[in-house]
Amino acid sequence: MNRFGAYAFGAYAAQTVKAGSSSVIKMIQQGSITIASGSASNTYTVSPAISNTANAIIILGGFTTSNNTAAEDRDSAILVITNSTTITATRGIAPAFVVTLNFTIIEFASGVNSIQAGTIAFGTSTASATATISTVGANAFVLFNGSNDSGSEVSSFMLAGVTLTNSTTVTAFVNSSATITQNVRYMVVDLDATIVTGVQKFSTSMTSSSASDTDTLTSVVAANTALMWGGIVTGSAAVFSGTAYNLFLTNATTVTKTRIGINSAARTAYYTAVTFAASALNSSIQRTNSALSMSSASSATWTITSVNTAKAFVNWNGFSATSASPNVVEPSITLASATTVTAAINSSGSSNPSAEVIEFK
Repeated sequence: MNRFGAYAFGAYAAQTVKAGSSSVIKMIQQGSITIASGSASNTYTVSPAISNTANAIIILGGFTTSNNTAAEDRDSAILVITNSTTITATRGIAPAFVVTLNFTIIEFASGVNSIQAGTIAFGTSTASATATISTVGANAFVLFNGSNDSGSEVSSFMLAGVTLTNSTTVTAFVNSSATITQNVRYMVVDLDATIVTGVQKFSTSMTSSSASDTDTLTSVVAANTALMWGGIVTGSAAVFSGTAYNLFLTNATTVTKTRIGINSAARTAYYTAVTFAASALNSSIQRTNSALSMSSASSATWTITSVNTAKAFVNWNGFSATSASPNVVEPSITLASATTVTAAINSSGSSNPSAEVIEFK
């Protein structure tokens, strides 16, 4: 599976929307960055600017790519809030393929204990590495903000995951068989109880040959709980059928992880179940009950109950697919309007992303 995504935004998504002063959030802004063929990086101009970067986070929304072979160094990039007006996307090399990354910037109006971001560097043939952070509270969670690589490997050797190991440590993981250097970008978000009331971290290793596996939660209020993506690490299987997963909050005690393939290569999906305070949400979290299907198509839509786009965002929950060609399976998602989420891939193919829509007060 891959790391993030992009979509060519329509009229709504190109706009910045500001919430009122009484809102949980100060500003939501959807954006995209296209890294051109032969280039290693590009930037997005945040307009209007982030008022306080210490209160801002990036939510990845997938990506689309023109790359037609299973070599993720062409696609993989990290996203960084460079300053109040600039988001930078950087991949490890400058290949002759285009990649467009999709993301949402959220600036909180209040309720932030701390937001810490950094990059964890990997040498060759290394399975894990850590970063030390300032102490965070029990309800902090980590966001995966991408990874990049120094050279060509098959897709399964270039996947990455990240988790908050304890109150002062972030741990990132990659396939130890990779012979390239890699960088994993993380963001640790520590919000107070007016916004987040509980978190449960998961990084369960799977070796079954089933098309789905489950994790058991301590019971949550499903209407208030979202699954925040942390990436995936896998063994020898390079094709997406065995490595790409959808996450679904099936009920108050179950997360179901679904793929199309049934190989038995070891793989681990990283994510955090984050329960938001009911008082911070304007509506129940909406989630796809099944994956959005693009079969011989380049886009798909999901109709949702209307949300206030000044206070809502779409949350990436992975994808499943069969082809080994990233250009026909790697998808992006965007909140295209108050009632529509759109998924897209670079070329007509077969991809099945899943998502959630979260609306704050």
